[in-house]
Amino acid sequence: MVRQLLTVTRLESGALRPRTDVLSLGTRVRKAWEALGAAEVGFELTDEAQGWLAVADADQLDQVLWALLDNAVKYGSRRPVDVLITVDTEESTLRLTISDSGPGVQEADRERLFGRFQRGTDNRPDEGSGLGLYVSRELCRAMGGDLKLEPPQAGVGAAFTIELPGEAPDQ
Repeated sequence: MVRQLLTVTRLESGALRPRTDVLSLGTRVRKAWEALGAAEVGFELTDEAQGWLAVADADQLDQVLWALLDNAVKYGSRRPVDVLITVDTEESTLRLTISDSGPGVQEADRERLFGRFQRGTDNRPDEGSGLGLYVSRELCRAMGGDLKLEPPQAGVGAAFTIELPGEAPDQ
């Protein structure tokens, strides 16, 4: 929570300046998943990046990945987590979608979920600070991308997509 509060302060003061690294999203996701230590939870990564690399700050991206994967495990009731990495070649954008197998996000919570200190209405008061998604979205935006909650789909819990600038394999 302290790290999140410090990040919020730096974001809001304009002191947070992301570094520009060229990264393999698949590698970052695998490392974040291993660091999470949820080996008993099913995990599948489908990497369709075809050699494309993300242009992002490695530390900030790791913070976002850890928060989203942790949320997927926690709010997905420790059921399987799926990650899909795709490329939009026309937009030179990579998309990384993390989906859980939980109940999803209630319609009433969808609009406010990215606000500071906001959590879903079904959560107990001791279930987090309500800063994770706010910080994650702001970090993605600072890196020239975004973080979005996907529309509900049958058979899928919550699904969040990170969009980041990408670099083609031939550059």
